[in-house]
Amino acid sequence: MVNIFDSQGKPYNVRAVLDPCSTTSIITETLVNKLNLSSEKRDIRIDCVGDTTTHSNKLVHLVFYSNVKKECNFYITCIVLTHITNRLPPFSLKRDSIPIPRNILLADSLFFVSSEIELLLGADIYYQLITGTILRIKGSFLTLIDTHLGHVVGGPVPAKYISYNEIPNDCQFETCFLTNSTLES
Repeated sequence: MVNIFDSQGKPYNVRAVLDPCSTTSIITETLVNKLNLSSEKRDIRIDCVGDTTTHSNKLVHLVFYSNVKKECNFYITCIVLTHITNRLPPFSLKRDSIPIPRNILLADSLFFVSSEIELLLGADIYYQLITGTILRIKGSFLTLIDTHLGHVVGGPVPAKYISYNEIPNDCQFETCFLTNSTLES
């Protein structure tokens, strides 16, 4: 979670995902409109996974702030897209089954709740955010990465952490959990 101020100076808590493989940061058009941020017209081609391409015609310059380290703020330029990714995590997780040490200050205390991603922080800012400490969560493939935003949780999610009452009705169990079952075996 990061704070972004709207055009009137009101702070908004925004869910962001860190992605060092994305060469630039991305913001949703919905968030740009909600915050009434001014944009710059540009024709931008974006090469994606699977040899696909998309386009954007807007850039936004903004400053975001850490919710954990109040003195930390970062200036970025974001490509504006209608959609960044699906909800993350894809399903809500059972928070009390994930053994995160009590002394860890998380960047997103609700990381386990599936929700929309409104901001992607790419390689243009990623390495300025990372402070260096990486901790493995005992008994899983999950890691805690210390950042100026607080610790972020990353890695594949074992099926034992998934809250099964969150699985959508139209989901094929084998399809949705293929990655998890493959990693666990």
